[in-house]
Amino acid sequence: MSNLSAERPRLLSVGPSPAWQKVLHFGALAVGEVNRAVSRCEGSGGKGCNLARAAQRRGAVVTLAQFAGGYTADFLTAELERLGIRHLTARTGSQTRVCTTVISDADGTVTELIEPSGVVTVAESQALCALVLAEIRGCEGVALAGTCPPGVSGDFYAAIARAAGDAVLLLDAVCDVRPVLAEGVDIIKVNRAELVRLAERPRLEDAAWRCLEEFGVAAVAVTAGPDAAFLFLRQGAWEYSWPRLSGVRNSTGAGDCVSGVLLAEVAARLRSEATPRQARSPVPGRLDAERRIPNRGGASKDDKVAPRGPRRRPALSEEILIEAFAAGLACACASCLTDLPAEYDPEQADRLRASIRIRRATGAVT
Repeated sequence: MSNLSAERPRLLSVGPSPAWQKVLHFGALAVGEVNRAVSRCEGSGGKGCNLARAAQRRGAVVTLAQFAGGYTADFLTAELERLGIRHLTARTGSQTRVCTTVISDADGTVTELIEPSGVVTVAESQALCALVLAEIRGCEGVALAGTCPPGVSGDFYAAIARAAGDAVLLLDAVCDVRPVLAEGVDIIKVNRAELVRLAERPRLEDAAWRCLEEFGVAAVAVTAGPDAAFLFLRQGAWEYSWPRLSGVRNSTGAGDCVSGVLLAEVAARLRSEATPRQARSPVPGRLDAERRIPNRGGASKDDKVAPRGPRRRPALSEEILIEAFAAGLACACASCLTDLPAEYDPEQADRLRASIRIRRATGAVT
């Protein structure tokens, strides 16, 4: 796996629904009984924060944009500053939620207790949007991470996408995302259930192809916990598998870890190319001006993509995407061996990368 310290791509993680994360371990959890934890740890959480932490650990320079309020906001911002993650925080009148992960060590069961996000006012939403738009110029990768809180519509993400320029734009969300998809997203990273919900197709392959063809994305990266992951490109589909992990502590946030490292790797690899900015494609919704989309029968057809906004899209090669997703999966596996979400040992991630098998999927992917 590459070390990004030489390239250090500049990323922006927009995580509108942060959380103060607590993790409690129990010897054996008994529902309906008094349970005393054997250990506790806590820290910053939520999809955007997890993504930022994973990307920073990979070597990227990351700024996190978020809403935060109440005493939990003080915990959250202090922790981000301790970690060295720059943040753009719009203060809210509602308190930042607390998410509690409950782990039963006896059987490895992980239960997540998630408080509701507070309502964000129009003025608060506009304040964060203004901070993001002032920051986004010069970013090489932008992540839109998680569901927007009550009071914030899908137009919030769409406005950010319009301003993203030729940055790589990754979407890790499924609720109210049609406005941002209309602006042009490069990579969708979701789990199996989320992809089926987003594309409104019951079969995984059909759902992915809808995202590629109708939404005009370059790549759809799909995770499924410990089971095989898939990367769908217009050139075909790739399956990723690995041996079962031993010593798993907490799998929460592993998908966020994939997103952060995937974006960091793609942005760094684009930067390391001889002329990365000149390689950007001016044609929305295409990997390359000459490429075709292979259909499920193996023949090819013209690229049919819904109209897009004026955003200049990056040209993402098959090689970059395939290896970047593998790097993200390896770091996610390593994060499962730690207590806090998206924390991982880079050397352990390197070792785990060697065990990930990648093969081109030739049959139907269900």
